[in-house]
This record gives sequence, C-alpha cells and structure tokens, in this order.
Amino acid sequence: MCVKSWFNRLQQTGEMTSTEQERASEQINVLAGRNSWPLIGDPLLRFATPQLKSVHEIWEAKRGARTMPARGDLTMSDLKMVLPNLAFLSIVRDGARTRFKAKLMGSDVDKFMGGAMTGRFLDEAVPKRFVDKWVALWTPALEARVPTRTVGRVEFADQRFYVSETFHAPLANDGETPDVLMLVSYFHFINDETERGKDLADRLMAEVGDRAALGVMRSFASTA
Repeated sequence: MCVKSWFNRLQQTGEMTSTEQERASEQINVLAGRNSWPLIGDPLLRFATPQLKSVHEIWEAKRGARTMPARGDLTMSDLKMVLPNLAFLSIVRDGARTRFKAKLMGSDVDKFMGGAMTGRFLDEAVPKRFVDKWVALWTPALEARVPTRTVGRVEFADQRFYVSETFHAPLANDGETPDVLMLVSYFHFINDETERGKDLADRLMAEVGDRAALGVMRSFASTA
C-alpha cells in the first residue's frame, strides 16, 4: 500500500488516534505523500530488522520515568550489536535554524553517506536536498519527543537497490529537551539471494508499497 492510500485509509476508517507516537508518524506520512518520497512512517514501530527492535527496547529501558534517556545513559556495550549502523547527531541551534553535527557515525552509515562523517555538520557534507528531507523527517520525533520508525528506498544514485529501515529517537541530558538525535539504520539489498535477506527486503518494500519498482530493479540488477 503506497503512502497516500495508506494515509487516506486511516482518514476514512478513523483508525488514527491522538498519541504523540501516532501524530509523529502521521506527520512523516503526510510529508512523504506531499513530496512523493518513497518511504513510510510506522506508528506501531513494527521493526522487521531484529537489531532495531532490540535498540528500541534499550531506549525504553534507559529512559525509565523520564520522557527520554540521555546520551550518557547509552553505553557502547549496550549498543555493540548496532555500532556499524549507529549515528549520534548533536542538535545545534544556530539562530533561527537547527543544524545537526555527527558526534558518531558508524561505518555502514558512513558508506551510504559517501565518506567519514564524524565531527562534520551534515549541511556541509551532504547535498542540501537530502539534508532538507532528513531534517523534515527527523523533526516529528524531536518535537513529539518519541521514537519513530521509517522504511524507505535509498535514493542515492548508486545505491537504489537498497531499502532502509531506521529507528530515530531523541536523547536529552535533562530527560526532557532533546539535544542529541539517535539514528540506527539498516540497509537491505533488494536482490539478496539468501531466503532470509530476500524475505526481509520484500517485507520492507511491500510496506513502502512499491512492488512494481521492486520487480523492475530486481530485473535490472540480475542482468547488470
């Protein structure tokens, strides 16, 4: 089901509720539909990648009674199973705009970014259209102060045979005001030859609702 039809179904059936989690995902889906972005936000956080489910459980456990945990609550030992896929972005207020600086960027994320990102501002290292899109997608989680889950096709020109699943979550030193954004992203090859890999990629692409594109890209990849 595509983003627009998914969102329309929610409107027609009245399945939307007013929780912060659901509102954040609704904002993502409205943005995706309006801009024809090949992605969805999932209000139920139904992670297909097992490591993302584990990270979400850790985030919830570490926050305790607070709205969100602090960066210091999450140790490398806690996150060792996702280190290559992990990013911590400092939230830097610069006048009227908000910027994101990579405090830590795992090797798998660096690869998809095109180079080492740790210590760099995203808006100085990544094309503006991608930064604008990402910031728009991250903002609902930061404003609602809740984790979000997105699934989408990778749009970098040489990496379009991948579908990503991402956990976004705010962190706050005071437990209330986000000062770090935590991202954990897994990139699944849609032409994976293993049964498990293929099933996972198929499930994620089905969520995005782009089955026709999946078939075209698999056909192209098999002859490349």
